[in-house]
Amino acid sequence: MSCTDYAELTATVDRLLKERYSARYYLPDPVDKPWKVYCIAGSVRDAISAEMVAADKSKVPYKARYDYFPPVLPAEHAARKFDFGQLSLARWDEFFDAPVALIFTIHGELVQGSWMDLGHPMARMASAQAGYFMQSVTIGLRARGLEPVTQLSIPQYDDIIRKHLKTIPDTHIVACGMALGYPDLEKVKENYVFPKKLQLGEVLEVHGM
Repeated sequence: MSCTDYAELTATVDRLLKERYSARYYLPDPVDKPWKVYCIAGSVRDAISAEMVAADKSKVPYKARYDYFPPVLPAEHAARKFDFGQLSLARWDEFFDAPVALIFTIHGELVQGSWMDLGHPMARMASAQAGYFMQSVTIGLRARGLEPVTQLSIPQYDDIIRKHLKTIPDTHIVACGMALGYPDLEKVKENYVFPKKLQLGEVLEVHGM
């Protein structure tokens, strides 16, 4: 591969990463089947979403099988969590009307290193969404004109999800969700508030070069 080819690839990947955002407004256009995760669409997606929305409105306590946040967040993370909270929308649909959602699970006995391999989005509180598998999914989606939203609220509805997706093993934890579809750019332009992103110098220290 020539230097020119690498330069074009680098520019494309950099653009996909830097321009990523959580669309939250979607067109009803259908999406081709993505990777082999728990992928839900159509009537299955609608049924799960409706039950989640009803559970949220009923105020019945639902709990994830793991603690996403510590009892007390460090100040810098609490501030970013507050900023993201300003983007909250009325839950007319748990998946923001996106036609497809992905449910990511991980074996319950695995610890921090394995969660990093999954690419759990806790890194969003420090910088941008990061990780391995989920980040690869994100880039792959964006390369096809799709926009994903990583969803932190999904694990609390573990019981509801398992009722509809009976193939999830008891040994696995529902770790995260991701809504995806073709973004409704007009609504994004009208309504979306882009959160402040940390600058490179705030997350990168260089030593010895």
